[in-house]
Amino acid sequence: MYLLYVDESGVADPSPSQTSHYVALGLAVHVGTWFALTRRVKQLKSRYALEGAVDKLELHAAWLRGPYWEQGQIPDFEKLSRKARYEAVMALRLQHQACDWPNMSVKKVKSEKKDFRKTEPFVHLTKAEREEFYHESLSIVGEYRRGITLFGEALRKESLPRSVNAAHEGFSRLIDRFEVFLKNHDENPWGMVVVDKDEAQSNNYAELLSRYQQRDHSQGGVDRVIEAPFFLDSSANSGVQVADLCAYAVRRYLENGEAEPFKLIFPKFYRTDSGLYGLRHFTEPECPCLICAEPTAEVKRRRLRRRGIAVRQQGHRRELIRRAAQVRRLE
Repeated sequence: MYLLYVDESGVADPSPSQTSHYVALGLAVHVGTWFALTRRVKQLKSRYALEGAVDKLELHAAWLRGPYWEQGQIPDFEKLSRKARYEAVMALRLQHQACDWPNMSVKKVKSEKKDFRKTEPFVHLTKAEREEFYHESLSIVGEYRRGITLFGEALRKESLPRSVNAAHEGFSRLIDRFEVFLKNHDENPWGMVVVDKDEAQSNNYAELLSRYQQRDHSQGGVDRVIEAPFFLDSSANSGVQVADLCAYAVRRYLENGEAEPFKLIFPKFYRTDSGLYGLRHFTEPECPCLICAEPTAEVKRRRLRRRGIAVRQQGHRRELIRRAAQVRRLE
């Protein structure tokens, strides 16, 4: 069985004012790889966490790579110990809260509180260390030989028809590619979807997946993706955290030309003998990016023969759901 960890990068709103692209990404992890992946992520975090506080270090691109204004105000910040850096940054933040927050709007204070809470586990790291952390996290995915496969849908919002919802389109395409991957896999495995808990999208994703499961496979439905999506808190889930970084790397490549991080994970997107199938860049014609330059695989949907094995598969489904629930508790 494979678990598909789904996350997004960019804003789904049609206006390109914030991001020109919306990226939906799925990190498919074989259940036999789950423990190894979790262990490797924790080992990496332990090298960068302050005094072993690994659980506080949530991998999130916005908090990991964003600028920290306090660090630029501390003399010789890079030369300080990590603990001294942390204490110096927190002292500046306390001063800012006492002097500036009383004169700021409630909305702005609320936004800064969230930023401070999310970035606190990273303030002891220099910009260069955080960049190294980011690249090493992506390398964990890129260097895996078996058990991890990526799927993605990168949508240039100006190229989409006005009637198309970018989030729905991205999720639909991910599920379709994941289904084809499961159907063509030698082990003929089952799949389950795991999504970061998001009140704005949870109901939509559950409804969309339920609709695909009820539809005939040849008409765009799914046979191998079982159960409703599991919605988990990303702070306690390595798979969702890594998916966030991968989605961010794809978007930053397409919007800002940041090729090096993207190239670390590009080989892990699902391919068939005829070409790339796991990642699409929906954009204007003649796009020169690496995604559009690679031949696109042509894959036809095939139905499984169910006669004579339906009862066995039903029992198999129940067992897989039970095991997935155990994995969920471990997360």
